[in-house]
Amino acid sequence: MIYVSIFLILISIPLCLGKGSEFIAGYNTSSKQEKEKYDTKKMCRSLGITFLIISIYLIGYELLNNEDLYYLVVGISILTLIIENFYIKKNLLNRT
Repeated sequence: MIYVSIFLILISIPLCLGKGSEFIAGYNTSSKQEKEKYDTKKMCRSLGITFLIISIYLIGYELLNNEDLYYLVVGISILTLIIENFYIKKNLLNRT
């Protein structure tokens, strides 16, 4: 699981810098009009921070090596993704 954490950290670096929108599922295949509805830089940063949070949970789980924490880490990771999804839909739409 440490490899997944390292992978998420490597992906989150360009995302936190506001780049790497090609890592966002569905955004890359959207039409130009659909892409203009979103603030790409803020969306990338939000997803990058989410990946960092999940990787920290995974690293903590790996370091503590406690099987009981597995379900807690998975639950918190899923909850973090759900909250991030609502955040993007509510706050990152360009309202013009």
